Amino acid sequence: MKTILSVFVISANFLTTQQNMWPLAKGNQYQYFEYGTHSVGYSYALRREMIINDTVINQVKYYSFNKSGDYFRYDKDSNKAFLWFNGVEGLYFDFNLLNGSTFSQFKHSLHSYGDVIISTGTENFFGMEYETSQWTTSYGFSRNYERFGDNLGIVARGSSVFGPGPDSEINSWIINVILYDSLGNYSYYSNAYEPTITFQPFSTLADSSFHSFSSQVDHHYNRFSSFLGNLSDGIVYIDSVFVEFFYQRDSIKTSPLRIDAQRIPVTNSYEFLLPVDTFLIKTGYELLYRIGAKDKSIIPVYSYSPDSGYYQAVYQPTSIEDESSRIKTFSLSQNYPNPFNPVTKIVYSIPSVGARCIVPVLLKVYDVLGNEVATLVDEYKPAGNYEVEFQSVIGNKQLASGIYFYQLWAAPSGGQVVDPESSSGQGFVETKKMILLR
Repeated sequence: MKTILSVFVISANFLTTQQNMWPLAKGNQYQYFEYGTHSVGYSYALRREMIINDTVINQVKYYSFNKSGDYFRYDKDSNKAFLWFNGVEGLYFDFNLLNGSTFSQFKHSLHSYGDVIISTGTENFFGMEYETSQWTTSYGFSRNYERFGDNLGIVARGSSVFGPGPDSEINSWIINVILYDSLGNYSYYSNAYEPTITFQPFSTLADSSFHSFSSQVDHHYNRFSSFLGNLSDGIVYIDSVFVEFFYQRDSIKTSPLRIDAQRIPVTNSYEFLLPVDTFLIKTGYELLYRIGAKDKSIIPVYSYSPDSGYYQAVYQPTSIEDESSRIKTFSLSQNYPNPFNPVTKIVYSIPSVGARCIVPVLLKVYDVLGNEVATLVDEYKPAGNYEVEFQSVIGNKQLASGIYFYQLWAAPSGGQVVDPESSSGQGFVETKKMILLR
């Protein structure tokens, strides 16, 4: 990726001697990083635009970004851009105008004329300086602008409202772009940021048919939004996080497999539930695995941990007593696979609780309306790790596709399930979501 970028930068440096303020071609894609502020917080968003169509009108080619009916063209000879709508063409931008100049712009969406003021300068994008030209318009307490970079097109835009009532401002700037030429070749511009994986590898596997672990995955463009002091997901620039693995003994290798992780909302944490072939690991096979992450760039960037090769894990027998003593807390894992059809597995853990050898456990499934669908476990359990299957066919009834919830209750304080919100405060309840796709 970085080598490709350097080639594009050299190309861009050469082209800056030729004015082309708005390169237009069908298939051009633009990705923008958006940041907004308002009276009760701030927000982040990722925006994409693409030239979806071109058409010839009066022997001149125009381009559209959406289905609004707005069509644009850029004339390199005059260094001007025009907007066509419903049989009317007007001047959209005169790139020849100097800093501080004004002109009457034919506005998109509104399809009326209004005065704008020009500002020019230079700005750094993708490690290179580009000439820029911007139009700005003001109406009362509001302001809108759009900035173009030579050989890139629209590199930034924004709007703001300042005055009576709550103030707000939104700005966005380009972070990735693909531009096509007349022959169908493309140039890709990117800052080449990569996902950052933080992971503590494991080297042993026990008797369980699943192994759970977690990883932190961050990115330069990851951001949280805030509303009234409450954080929410703004930009999650990570598309997917996964583990790739296979088994090997001497020269014998199994086919590689991949399992996606589940992200914990409003964090950079990802949880894995890795299925383990206990027969293979008990017969001398090693588990070889690596963590991967893919971002949301127009051309995705991948990262791996380790950077090359694989981590290794081997079987380490564990007695029931040893395994039970290592379990310190109740836990309910994410079902696997998820989404599922027709069967999924649920893993949960019961710790040793004081002098009690066994505790009452209840595991049920509900639909989105809170109706009970199935009871998977309703019995006393000793400390240990447990796995139970849930099937989408119950009796003769096939469950409908959709979201379901499974909930684990355990009552370490007595013979009945105890609400954790009750005065005893010793009960355990945890609920997780799963998706059935038929």
